[in-house]
Amino acid sequence: MIPFSAFPKVEEKNNVREYEWWAHAVEAALSQESFAFVVANYTIRCICVKKEISKMQYEVTISIPYGRRSAYQDLLYDICQCISDDGDVTLFVSNNPYALKAYATITEIQESRIDAIKSLIESNAVSCIHEKGLAELMKEAGVGRLYNLMQLPRQEKKEIFCQLFQSNFYFCEEEALQKIGYDATVSFPRKKVFISYCHKDKKIVNAITDCMEESGMNLWIDKKSIDYGENLSAAIASGIAECDLAVLFLSTGYSNSQYAKFELQNIVCDMIQKKIRWFIVKLDQVDVQEILPVLSNYKYYDFSIEKDIFDLTAEIQKILKRCEAEK
Repeated sequence: MIPFSAFPKVEEKNNVREYEWWAHAVEAALSQESFAFVVANYTIRCICVKKEISKMQYEVTISIPYGRRSAYQDLLYDICQCISDDGDVTLFVSNNPYALKAYATITEIQESRIDAIKSLIESNAVSCIHEKGLAELMKEAGVGRLYNLMQLPRQEKKEIFCQLFQSNFYFCEEEALQKIGYDATVSFPRKKVFISYCHKDKKIVNAITDCMEESGMNLWIDKKSIDYGENLSAAIASGIAECDLAVLFLSTGYSNSQYAKFELQNIVCDMIQKKIRWFIVKLDQVDVQEILPVLSNYKYYDFSIEKDIFDLTAEIQKILKRCEAEK
């Protein structure tokens, strides 16, 4: 790394372009002998140089979770103890609050050291990434000013190594935040309601479900929850599994719909296993027993008589609150 202070100032008012020009000049000079990556890093106010080794080298990139980085300290320290004078470990840290992330790239050419590094990575069950390497990260550091860069020291005392490693990160880890009460893992989502209906009834069903959503319900409905190209049967089964209440809009059209019957079969299976409750709405003069004999044993809301969307929504809300109380 070459500090900005080592370069003469050319333009007092245009330092940004100036140091990018110096980085380009250094890269051009070094590349006459062998290829080199050179970027101007404004965070640490240095021009960073990485020369490519002419021999065939081993290169691997590890993605480091920003909020759990300490879990990777020991591994990186051990790798740095294995690295030869021809290899290195480069740390890339983005402290942009909209893109907090970190990577470590490891390069080595000596076979015995490569085997030791591979063994360390495998024993720590760390996954390596292949979409980005040293060249790509150096470009991102230069063009987007995305990363702080540090070449992690070899043969350094562990305490000092850890201090240097952590000095590149500006924000707390998840565990530190949890200790003072900031827990990002806490979540209280609304109970989800599965909507089972026949598309022939979509006009009235859409009017009812719009009212349900406006009242604060979290709905799973095919028109919003299934993407184009997605397998319908698999999506429906998955949707039912993640819901707490199923609202069945039964009609003469429903009794003739294969997908509606498929939904009903899955809902009944979950009902038997007490994974889901249901609320039955009769939209017209259909005989519910013809759809499924067991349905006649359950009380249903006869919308063909009431025709009050707000009252129906209120009744569904009552059942949903019971689901919340039970769980």
